[in-house]
Amino acid sequence: MALFTLLLIAQACSLTGGYVQTLVLSWVAAELGGGLYSLSAYMIACYLPVALLSYPFGRWLDKRAQKGWLVASELLLAALSLVLWLAAVFNWLSFPFLLVFGAVWGVVRAFQTPLYQSLPRRLAKELSKGTALLTVVTYAARGLGPVIGGLLYQRYGAPVPFFINFCSFIPSVILLCFLKIPPAEQRGRTRVRKWLPLLTRIFLVSFLGVNYNVTFVSLVKDAGLGSASYGIALGLLGVGALAGFFLKSKIKKELPLETFPPGMGLLNIALAFVPGIWWRGACILCYGILDFWFFATAGFQLAKNAGKEEITSAMGLYTIVTVGAMPVGALFWSFVSEALGLPAALCVLGGGLLLIGALEWTSPEKKSFAS
Repeated sequence: MALFTLLLIAQACSLTGGYVQTLVLSWVAAELGGGLYSLSAYMIACYLPVALLSYPFGRWLDKRAQKGWLVASELLLAALSLVLWLAAVFNWLSFPFLLVFGAVWGVVRAFQTPLYQSLPRRLAKELSKGTALLTVVTYAARGLGPVIGGLLYQRYGAPVPFFINFCSFIPSVILLCFLKIPPAEQRGRTRVRKWLPLLTRIFLVSFLGVNYNVTFVSLVKDAGLGSASYGIALGLLGVGALAGFFLKSKIKKELPLETFPPGMGLLNIALAFVPGIWWRGACILCYGILDFWFFATAGFQLAKNAGKEEITSAMGLYTIVTVGAMPVGALFWSFVSEALGLPAALCVLGGGLLLIGALEWTSPEKKSFAS
């Protein structure tokens, strides 16, 4: 478990800095490009490489010693962060630059993400707890990083948060150098067909759920607020994830995945109608609880069904469906929001989540999301 703790600390360092960068880049992309469609285009540049390449990279990595590749990918992300900081310092930032940078960053993340997500199976003594801990670290970084990024960007501009992001990779790289990853076992044939029902349902919930890169930007701009408020909104999502982790640890039984989409859908709809930022903040916090619980459970079920010899491939597929849903969902959100307005977009996506839950609970076979 000491090795897994080392991994969690390294992940917390780099992810917190990464979410500082993500918030600032999302805000800058919306400003340089002129609206939600430009932000969606930037998201496609970032996430399309991850969606296309995570699975083939995962299959390739299943047969190889993974520590060296993990450290190398972290060093490459650090180098890209340095380039971004220099671009901000010398005023080279432009929308085309962001698109190219996002695409290159996405290729490296496509290589690294399945590696990180497969490690609970290799390093943690309890798979369920290990998966939940890695998920909560991700959500905690998503909560803390944007708050830091929003406040720094609003006060100092882009160079300072980008430099903070670069510095966050230094302890991460050092810690990963001490990590020992067990060698991969001889792999058999990857059982993609067996995982398709679960992966399909994860994709649908990812597609219809709150897209924090676009939805929160829309909510904050609609309220006439700035980047610091965007960071606080993401911070509330992270606080909700921490609350979800503690609740999940108290409830020993694994809840079926169909438990969560109806509540997520109702909270989506509530965001369209509740008055004032405090009530919206409460909805975001509650959404963070359900969102964490859903994806922690989904990741555990997929990792449990995958053998150690194919775990990186399985988590590559998981990355494809979760990350691939984000740009598709962003485009759909932008289209509905521009055509019908912000409340209508929230209601459409919330209604989709309610429909998913209703179909599962009323199914004659009572099939679980994990089937």
